[in-house]
Amino acid sequence: MVVDTVIDILKEARRRGAPLSSADAIGATQHAMMLSRLRGWNEPVLDDIQDALITCCCKGPVREATSLLEAIDEINIGSRLGKVTDRMGRLPIVNDFYEQLDRLNLTDFAARERLQNYTLDKRQPLDAARSAFLHRLIFMKLDVGQLTREAAPFGQSVFKELWRLKWHPKIETDLIELNLHGDSVEAAATTLLAESLGANALEAGPACRKLVQAVEMDLPQLVARAEQNTSYAIDHDERFSSLADALTSLMVLERYAAFRGWGKQHLADLISRCFSRACSALPGVASVPPDQWDEVVTGLMTLAEPVVQRDDLDADLFAAQVQLAARNSAMPFLRGAFLGTLAEMRRMKADDLATELLNYARSGTDQQVVAGDFLHGVLKVSKTAVMLGGKSLVAAVDELLRITDADVFLGMVPRLRAAFETLHERQREGLASHVAEIYGLKEASDVQSLATSVGAAALMSQLDAEVAKIMKEWLGEEAAHA
Repeated sequence: MVVDTVIDILKEARRRGAPLSSADAIGATQHAMMLSRLRGWNEPVLDDIQDALITCCCKGPVREATSLLEAIDEINIGSRLGKVTDRMGRLPIVNDFYEQLDRLNLTDFAARERLQNYTLDKRQPLDAARSAFLHRLIFMKLDVGQLTREAAPFGQSVFKELWRLKWHPKIETDLIELNLHGDSVEAAATTLLAESLGANALEAGPACRKLVQAVEMDLPQLVARAEQNTSYAIDHDERFSSLADALTSLMVLERYAAFRGWGKQHLADLISRCFSRACSALPGVASVPPDQWDEVVTGLMTLAEPVVQRDDLDADLFAAQVQLAARNSAMPFLRGAFLGTLAEMRRMKADDLATELLNYARSGTDQQVVAGDFLHGVLKVSKTAVMLGGKSLVAAVDELLRITDADVFLGMVPRLRAAFETLHERQREGLASHVAEIYGLKEASDVQSLATSVGAAALMSQLDAEVAKIMKEWLGEEAAHA
């Protein structure tokens, strides 16, 4: 018994990567027997075997012996799950849950308590049924796992899903509580979604997300009702971020419509109305506080992408409203985001963004400090600014750094650093090549990266200024003596 258990555990540990040998098995077995005698047992128990394995096979701190500890749990406990016999009787929703698992070939999920991956393609009938069932479970807040969209070519990612599922003992308990809402998983999901449709009646974003949920859970009896709520919310919501969120959901539904053969005209009308109202709401977010900036930027990018790709959206209306918001904005970050969006749409030259940055540099100290915020907003939304206007932007930043004093520099550097951290490494290398060109270096690699604190950088800047002043005075004295 002891020998078999030790051998099984070490075999499992080796499978998991632990470097254990037959000598470890012999030593652990003998140690377990000695421990049992010291503790007064006739035969070693599991505690004796586990203590012996850790003593003889753990070659360092116990917390690092994960392979061994996992192997002990696997052999002593295992991962197979038992279930109550059908003869005991179950509530209707619990019974339906297990019947659905059988019908959809998901019984492995409830057979072992371990993480299992399921890759689904919703264009296949079985996978579509699986997806709808799992979406219903997630909507009802059952702890079955999580969904990630699988990477796929544009237009197909909506159909590819990767589910990471793991059984949890609380699932059956939660199902029992959900029995009040229906005697099947579908009935309970339908009831809960129907109850939630009345909430957020004037919020376009949540209303559209509920419409997407109805489609993903394959609840056709609620799709029409959710669609009516969505139409009403779009016509009455005046918040830019909510309308932009709604537009994202509607474009996801548009891809579903193409696959399922739905009538696309009504959906196209919803998209057009939502887009127009989002554009009209843009000037209202021109000067929102910092805690709302991320929402505004996300909304801008949501609207800008389809405008470039589609013919049925009014690009002129969007550009005009973005220009109006830029003129009205009192927030440099948002103003940069608005103008960067125009550059991304080719409605503004990338070099003009550098001119705007220079205006901050050549203004008073209050404007110089927030120049980094303006640049941060530009780079947050526009990569065109880097590709087409990188040289002029670098020249503007160079001038900004040269004309600011030490105090302004200290306040400005964190903002500039945040701006450049939005770029990819290749984009930063491109800007470095422009810096090299400005300073007469042949290759961007000649520019050395200096990792230091802001305070140290400010001190070095002050030292450079003092050295330049001393050198100027010294050269002046030399010229006078000559």
